Amino acid sequence: AQGIGLGICKSILEAGGKVSMIDLNEDQLNDAAFELEKKYPSATLPLIANLTEMNTFAEAIQKTHTLLGPIDGFCNSAAASKGLGPFHEYDLKDVEATFLEILSIYGGTFVEGAKLYLKKMEQEKINKQIKLNEKS
Repeated sequence: AQGIGLGICKSILEAGGKVSMIDLNEDQLNDAAFELEKKYPSATLPLIANLTEMNTFAEAIQKTHTLLGPIDGFCNSAAASKGLGPFHEYDLKDVEATFLEILSIYGGTFVEGAKLYLKKMEQEKINKQIKLNEKS
C-alpha cells in the first residue's frame, strides 16, 4: 500500500480499472485505500493478508471476484526486506540470514498463489496477464 504498488494501483484506476490491494500493514493499507476511494469510488478493495500463507491467495481471489468482478490481471510489487533498514545500511550477515526466507516467499508461496490467479482467469476465459514483480 505504498511505493511502486500504490503507483501501479493508481495507474490501473486512472485507466478505468478496479484494484484489489493486499497488504499485511492494516493501517497503511486502509489509509491508501481511503485516499484512492475518494477519487475512484467503488473501485478499490483493500484486503489485509499475509501472502506467505497459501490459503490467503484463494481467499483473496474469491473476495476480489465476488466484490469487484472478473479478474483481468495479477501483479505483485511487494518486497520482503525483513526490516533490514535502508539499503545502504544493510549488513551482509543480516542479508545472508534472511535470503533463504525471502527466496521461499517468492520462489514458493508467491508462485503457487500466482498460479491460483491464473487458473481463475482461465476459468473466466480472460486473456492471461501476470507480472511477478516490478522487474519482470
